[in-house]
Amino acid sequence: MLPSGSSASLFSDVNYSIPGAFLFSDLLFKCLDIIENKVDYAIPIKFMYGSPNFLWSGGRLIIKNNFSLYNDEDIEKEIISIKNRNITPLITFSNSKITEDDLKDSRCNYVLSLLNSMNCGVIIASDILRKYIAENFSNISIHASVIFDSFEEKRDSLFYKKLSDIYDYYVVHPDDNFNNLLLDSIPKNNAEILLNEKCHYACKIRKNHYLSISNEQKMLACGKYKSENFLRACSSIPINKQAKTKERNISLTIQELKDIRNKGFTLFKLQGRTDDLSLFFFDFLRYTLENNLVFPTIYPIILHYIEEFKKRLKC
Repeated sequence: MLPSGSSASLFSDVNYSIPGAFLFSDLLFKCLDIIENKVDYAIPIKFMYGSPNFLWSGGRLIIKNNFSLYNDEDIEKEIISIKNRNITPLITFSNSKITEDDLKDSRCNYVLSLLNSMNCGVIIASDILRKYIAENFSNISIHASVIFDSFEEKRDSLFYKKLSDIYDYYVVHPDDNFNNLLLDSIPKNNAEILLNEKCHYACKIRKNHYLSISNEQKMLACGKYKSENFLRACSSIPINKQAKTKERNISLTIQELKDIRNKGFTLFKLQGRTDDLSLFFFDFLRYTLENNLVFPTIYPIILHYIEEFKKRLKC
């Protein structure tokens, strides 16, 4: 028999923040239901994040595909469906190049009003936007994007304490997952540990990537999209480039994750909006389920539903 209940989990006392909103939330919900039916375990997802195509949007989702065609009714429906799972929806308003004039955008403000009415949250990378939301939408939790870390030249305990004080949640830079002294010294109650970073350690062009993404997102939202071709300079993305090096990417091993958990961190974040679904669910399940029996048993089942999901997208 398979392990059941908390024995089926990788950890029994943590929470997860995952992508999938406005992209593959139905598939995630199907996955959660299968796991509950199979091993009587509910993966403790605290947040689910994502965003349609907005002026303030960040991340690579919108650039890669056409999952941006959402009207107001669709947006409200998606937020409600996530809330009904006792998960807090987070909109990724993580464009780092938001200006004061951009704050007038009516569609983004509509979404803020919607989030405010349902006690949801946002992920941001702009101090201008943080102040605007804090002053006008008191029921929205504000999460600091990992982008802030990449713009900081000195990521020490004082830097992370400042993020912890200002924001409801903040993300530890994935390079710092390997800095034990720093991890020991930073606030843990509202920290998120990024688990599956596919980049290499100490990437020299991460900041420029984020700036390029912000430029492209704003161009797309204004109907004037032009690629800046930032991936040409990247040694890690697309991931097939990693076949040419002996260097590992910095996705955490299970032992590394357990060591970090033992330091007192309890909120773990997965990325993957631009990964193939099979790769994302591989990461999602191996970081949440017992690895010897439950993960290897559940993953092939989920692959079947992933294939069905892909077929529906092509219809």
